[in-house]
Amino acid sequence: MMKVLLLSVLICCGLTACARTNGIALDGREGAEAQLQVDNANMASRLKLTQVQQQRRDGRLQVAIRLKSQIAYDQSLQYRIDWFDENGMPVEPDSTSWQPLLLHGGEQKVIQASALLPHAAAFHFSVCDVVQD
Repeated sequence: MMKVLLLSVLICCGLTACARTNGIALDGREGAEAQLQVDNANMASRLKLTQVQQQRRDGRLQVAIRLKSQIAYDQSLQYRIDWFDENGMPVEPDSTSWQPLLLHGGEQKVIQASALLPHAAAFHFSVCDVVQD
């Protein structure tokens, strides 16, 4: 019983660590402007995130997000996008992983993503620093 309890606590702690970006994020719904979420004020001062475009193509939601470096040196970042249905339930919960992104000083990049399933109606785009071991 004690092993099961300890394992449950460890799993919950691990899920909590993954749930926060410790960076910045955009939360968007189809047909509405995305909202900026800041979990790391330092990163928010170094990086500007904006939604460029949102559309449906072949029945699937597509978004384009612009990342713009506000500093003069390189940033090693990682990003991911999670998709949700109109009720806020995850769609394709295990289909995305963190993707590396090197952003040079003053550079801007546009990341485009498409939901794999047609019932995706919202997204959460997260970006954070790569943590070096």
